[in-house]
Amino acid sequence: MLLIDRKILSSLNQRVLVKYKRSAFSFALILSLCGVLCLIFPVYAGVVLSYLTGFLLTLCGFYSLNCAFTFRKNGKIAIFSLIIFSIIYIIMGVSVLLSPMLGINILSMIICFLFLLAGFSRISAAFRNPSMVGRYWCMFIGILDLIIAFIWIGANEDTTYYLVSIFIGLEMTSSAYIYFTLSNYFEGIMKKNI
Repeated sequence: MLLIDRKILSSLNQRVLVKYKRSAFSFALILSLCGVLCLIFPVYAGVVLSYLTGFLLTLCGFYSLNCAFTFRKNGKIAIFSLIIFSIIYIIMGVSVLLSPMLGINILSMIICFLFLLAGFSRISAAFRNPSMVGRYWCMFIGILDLIIAFIWIGANEDTTYYLVSIFIGLEMTSSAYIYFTLSNYFEGIMKKNI
């Protein structure tokens, strides 16, 4: 991940700029490749995403279990809750690994929830602040978010499967575009410093 602000950017030397440029370009290539694969092969991408979700849930479970034993002096309630959550994560992760469709359904619910949350947040922000610049655009995008969420909720299982893969593919390709732009920006800064 690249953690950069204007202050850091103004104090970068040539060697660090080359490093950031390479990192941004590498991220862009990986994201564009994964995004295009998700868009071309949504069925296989869905299976891979599902297995990745299961693996990450299981990994979080074992990490939480490790934290429970590492910080066992911090109190019995904290340790008990860490152990309970780690068991839940491990069970969910193993369940997703055994049934990839469950993983896609979990991803679908999370994405749908995020669309609902974004829609309600944008609409409420626009109503609460009448002097907001772009208020009507914010309300319009919030309504679109809600429409997407309700279409997603009403979709059948096969359509949901494709929607998740295509949505993640589009998100990856748009993120790749941002990293390509960042890489070109670093290139421009390096040429100015020469």
